Amino acid sequence: MTNRQRDLEAQDKLMELGWRVLVVWECEIKSQKLMDLVSGFLLSGELYYEIP
Repeated sequence: MTNRQRDLEAQDKLMELGWRVLVVWECEIKSQKLMDLVSGFLLSGELYYEIP
């Protein structure tokens, strides 16, 4: 099983349990726009969002 497959399975299980999933890639952590993207996710009500 690849890391990506494992991550997708974990995300699916979390969403099935009612959790919201936010994926932040390491390269985006220092980004100025990160807080805006996280705020957008929190306000959206979406169950899954990936910051590219």
